[in-house]
Amino acid sequence: MTFGKIILDASPSSSYNGSSLSYLWSVVKKPNEIGLNIKGSTSVICEIEIPKIHGEYIISLQVTDSEGNKSLTIVSIANEILWKYKTGNHISSSPAIGNDETIYIGSAYNLYAVNPDGTKNGNFKLVRTYILHRL
Repeated sequence: MTFGKIILDASPSSSYNGSSLSYLWSVVKKPNEIGLNIKGSTSVICEIEIPKIHGEYIISLQVTDSEGNKSLTIVSIANEILWKYKTGNHISSSPAIGNDETIYIGSAYNLYAVNPDGTKNGNFKLVRTYILHRL
Protein backbone atom coordinates (compact mmCIF):
# COMPACT_ATOMS: atom_id res chain seq x y z
CA MET A 1 0.00 0.00 0.00
CA THR A 2 2.61 2.52 -1.11
CA PHE A 3 1.67 6.18 -1.48
CA GLY A 4 4.88 7.59 -2.87
CA LYS A 5 8.61 7.29 -3.11
CA ILE A 6 10.77 9.92 -1.38
CA ILE A 7 14.42 10.29 -2.35
CA LEU A 8 16.67 12.15 0.09
CA ASP A 9 20.09 13.35 -1.05
CA ALA A 10 22.96 14.38 1.25
CA SER A 11 25.52 14.93 -1.52
CA PRO A 12 25.94 18.66 -0.70
CA SER A 13 27.48 17.57 2.65
CA SER A 14 31.19 18.25 3.11
CA SER A 15 33.79 18.30 5.86
CA TYR A 16 35.89 21.36 6.67
CA ASN A 17 39.10 19.54 5.72
CA GLY A 18 37.82 17.48 2.79
CA SER A 19 37.92 14.14 4.64
CA SER A 20 35.58 11.29 3.70
CA LEU A 21 32.08 11.18 5.14
CA SER A 22 29.78 8.42 6.34
CA TYR A 23 25.99 8.69 6.38
CA LEU A 24 23.27 7.22 8.57
CA TRP A 25 19.60 7.81 7.74
CA SER A 26 17.13 6.80 10.52
CA VAL A 27 13.39 6.90 11.16
CA VAL A 28 12.70 9.16 14.15
CA LYS A 29 8.88 9.29 13.99
CA LYS A 30 6.15 7.55 12.00
CA PRO A 31 2.53 6.49 12.49
CA ASN A 32 2.50 3.59 14.98
CA GLU A 33 0.71 1.06 12.81
CA ILE A 34 3.30 0.87 10.02
CA GLY A 35 6.82 -0.28 9.34
CA LEU A 36 9.04 2.03 7.34
CA ASN A 37 12.06 0.83 5.39
CA ILE A 38 14.93 3.08 4.30
CA LYS A 39 16.77 1.75 1.24
CA GLY A 40 20.38 2.89 1.34
CA SER A 41 20.34 3.90 5.01
CA THR A 42 24.16 4.26 5.00
CA SER A 43 24.43 5.82 1.54
CA VAL A 44 24.63 9.47 0.50
CA ILE A 45 21.22 9.05 -1.20
CA CYS A 46 18.40 7.06 0.37
CA GLU A 47 14.92 6.05 -0.76
CA ILE A 48 11.83 5.75 1.43
CA GLU A 49 8.46 4.29 0.41
CA ILE A 50 5.79 6.30 2.22
CA PRO A 51 2.59 4.24 2.71
CA LYS A 52 -0.91 5.57 2.16
CA ILE A 53 -1.31 6.29 5.86
CA HIS A 54 -1.72 9.89 7.00
CA GLY A 55 0.66 11.17 9.61
CA GLU A 56 4.01 12.77 10.21
CA TYR A 57 7.19 11.03 9.17
CA ILE A 58 10.48 12.35 10.57
CA ILE A 59 13.78 11.12 9.15
CA SER A 60 17.19 12.02 10.57
CA LEU A 61 20.54 12.12 8.81
CA GLN A 62 23.76 11.88 10.76
CA VAL A 63 26.89 12.73 8.77
CA THR A 64 30.24 11.79 10.30
CA ASP A 65 33.68 12.69 8.97
CA SER A 66 36.84 10.56 9.30
CA GLU A 67 37.83 12.43 12.49
CA GLY A 68 34.54 11.57 14.22
CA ASN A 69 32.93 15.01 13.88
CA LYS A 70 29.16 14.63 13.52
CA SER A 71 26.34 16.72 12.14
CA LEU A 72 22.62 15.92 12.46
CA THR A 73 19.80 17.03 10.17
CA ILE A 74 16.08 16.31 10.45
CA VAL A 75 13.61 15.99 7.55
CA SER A 76 9.87 16.17 8.28
CA ILE A 77 7.37 14.72 5.80
CA ALA A 78 3.68 15.49 6.39
CA ASN A 79 1.60 12.86 4.58
CA GLU A 80 -1.80 14.51 4.65
CA ILE A 81 -4.39 15.91 2.28
CA LEU A 82 -3.90 19.67 2.14
CA TRP A 83 -7.05 20.45 0.17
CA LYS A 84 -9.67 19.03 -2.20
CA TYR A 85 -11.43 20.69 -5.12
CA LYS A 86 -14.81 19.48 -6.39
CA THR A 87 -15.23 19.66 -10.16
CA GLY A 88 -18.70 18.17 -10.40
CA ASN A 89 -17.61 15.37 -12.74
CA HIS A 90 -14.84 12.83 -13.21
CA ILE A 91 -11.29 13.85 -14.09
CA SER A 92 -9.72 11.65 -16.75
CA SER A 93 -6.36 13.37 -17.22
CA SER A 94 -3.48 14.72 -15.18
CA PRO A 95 -3.56 18.33 -14.02
CA ALA A 96 -1.14 20.89 -15.45
CA ILE A 97 0.75 23.45 -13.38
CA GLY A 98 1.46 26.92 -14.79
CA ASN A 99 4.57 29.04 -14.21
CA ASP A 100 2.62 31.03 -11.59
CA GLU A 101 1.83 27.71 -9.78
CA THR A 102 -1.84 27.77 -10.86
CA ILE A 103 -3.16 24.22 -11.19
CA TYR A 104 -5.33 23.56 -14.26
CA ILE A 105 -7.81 20.67 -14.15
CA GLY A 106 -10.03 19.57 -17.03
CA SER A 107 -13.37 17.91 -16.28
CA ALA A 108 -16.43 17.44 -18.51
CA TYR A 109 -15.93 20.43 -20.86
CA ASN A 110 -14.78 22.69 -18.03
CA LEU A 111 -11.30 23.92 -17.28
CA TYR A 112 -10.72 24.80 -13.64
CA ALA A 113 -7.89 27.06 -12.47
CA VAL A 114 -7.00 26.42 -8.83
CA ASN A 115 -4.52 28.29 -6.62
CA PRO A 116 -1.84 26.28 -4.77
CA ASP A 117 -3.85 26.65 -1.54
CA GLY A 118 -6.92 25.02 -3.15
CA THR A 119 -8.97 28.18 -3.70
CA LYS A 120 -10.69 28.87 -7.02
CA ASN A 121 -8.72 31.00 -9.48
CA GLY A 122 -11.08 30.67 -12.43
CA ASN A 123 -13.47 28.43 -14.32
CA PHE A 124 -13.74 28.23 -18.09
CA LYS A 125 -16.43 26.50 -20.14
CA LEU A 126 -14.98 24.60 -23.07
CA VAL A 127 -17.02 24.50 -26.25
CA ARG A 128 -17.39 21.29 -28.19
CA THR A 129 -16.79 21.90 -31.87
CA TYR A 130 -17.42 19.69 -34.84
CA ILE A 131 -15.53 19.75 -38.09
CA LEU A 132 -17.45 18.46 -41.07
CA HIS A 133 -15.61 16.98 -44.01
CA ARG A 134 -17.12 16.54 -47.43
CA LEU A 135 -16.74 13.00 -48.75
